[in-house]
Amino acid sequence: MRRESQQYLFGIFQNVEEEKIEEDNSSTDGAADSAADNTYSGDSVYESTITGSTEVYDALVNNGIPDNKAKAMAYAYNATKDLYGTEFAIGLMANVFSEGATGVIEYGKTVNNWDGSGTSKKSYASDPLVVTEAVNAQACVDLGTGVSVGLGMCQWSYDRRVALAGLYLVTGQSYSEDIRSKIEIDYMLQEFAGGYNSVVAKCSGATASECAKNICLYYERPSDKQAKALDRAVVADQIKSYISN
Repeated sequence: MRRESQQYLFGIFQNVEEEKIEEDNSSTDGAADSAADNTYSGDSVYESTITGSTEVYDALVNNGIPDNKAKAMAYAYNATKDLYGTEFAIGLMANVFSEGATGVIEYGKTVNNWDGSGTSKKSYASDPLVVTEAVNAQACVDLGTGVSVGLGMCQWSYDRRVALAGLYLVTGQSYSEDIRSKIEIDYMLQEFAGGYNSVVAKCSGATASECAKNICLYYERPSDKQAKALDRAVVADQIKSYISN
């Protein structure tokens, strides 16, 4: 890997850790935002494992991606590459890299001490709160649909965070990393098959970088999404080079 490429990717990672990644809830592109559109059916559509993508995980870690992010990225890759193609899976990995990790609650201190002000910002890098028990999942539900705190590998927020946290609650009382990944991948795949199926359509025949942009613009929809889409396109190309070597 070229040194300047590594520095660029690490620079993006630092920015991700330092800033709030907030879904643009005003956007109507790509999908409806109603929690009803994302209600968990109770059917498992993905058996969580990184078996089959161990080489991908190893390549990410060997290129400096933190372990929890590398695992989340490998889970996402393994779950989508056969369904939607390798280019889509790499584009999705670029977005997961730029968002969160399984079970991670953005600004965890705010979740445990919520007063409605949103002033207690905490980066999940320096002070992570991970959903390992039902009490944390319930806190994500209790925040309500009007709060932008993110949850999980895609940092789902607003009504989507509430729907995902509700899925945690119906699944069990404690959550290992493997269970967290299974819950979130199930939820993600149901979104791609349902209200967000237009995102998959936009990525049909697209390159990894184009998929990364489309997933950012129409699925993740962070603040300043146009600029972030361009960054994630570059990340996708770099990830592709990691797993191709």
